[in-house]
Amino acid sequence: MTSFYVIQGNDQGRRFELLETVSTIGRAFHNHVRLHDAEVSRCHALVLGVEDHFRLIDNESTNGVFVNGKREKNCILNNGDQILLGQTLLVFNQIIQKTPDDSGWGEDDSQQETLQETQYSVRQEKTDKTVSSSGVGDDGSDGSGSDGSGDDGSGDDGLLNHFST
Repeated sequence: MTSFYVIQGNDQGRRFELLETVSTIGRAFHNHVRLHDAEVSRCHALVLGVEDHFRLIDNESTNGVFVNGKREKNCILNNGDQILLGQTLLVFNQIIQKTPDDSGWGEDDSQQETLQETQYSVRQEKTDKTVSSSGVGDDGSDGSGSDGSGDDGSGDDGLLNHFST
């Protein structure tokens, strides 16, 4: 999820999620990020989502765009950057959710531990539910559940099938 959070100005406390590839910021009603600030131009700036980053472009505004205290015409935003438009100060938040297929997964030990715990948990559940070729499970049951439907009521069958190889 990528968003701007207003920390100073008339819109303080509001969060604007960037759901479009191109988002506009300004005072006018049609903007994706509409700010109630007389010092913000009607269409003050553009935010472009390009691959894995976002670019902020000043749309020739009267009062300019300041990122971390420096006037910028066109820059790549980083998580935590502070953007000043008129009297409104916003913080850029970009949360990248990594999956096991993404490069960089496991670089952080806590991510690796979470992945290992998930894999172990799924393997353990799979082992507990495995039915031998004779149709008898580890617990001596026929694996069909007490009602004969084959559903143990846990709701995990789809999840386990998703992780099966």
